[in-house]
Amino acid sequence: MVSGEEGVIKPDRRIFELLLDRFGLVAAATLFVDDSAANVTAARDLGMDAVRFRDAGTLRRDLAARGLLDGG
Repeated sequence: MVSGEEGVIKPDRRIFELLLDRFGLVAAATLFVDDSAANVTAARDLGMDAVRFRDAGTLRRDLAARGLLDGG
């Protein structure tokens, strides 16, 4: 999704609602990754699992902890 095309930007709740609706996602089963604390908070407030990107190593560990990587 491109914010400019949608007319709404993060961390506005509506952009997350559009994303979930358009792609048929369930908030509780969706992982959101962003480098902005405000965007991560907004995603969590909507019920998504969300992590703040800090660096590749930390993201790898976050993904592995969720069973999404082998940790290697």
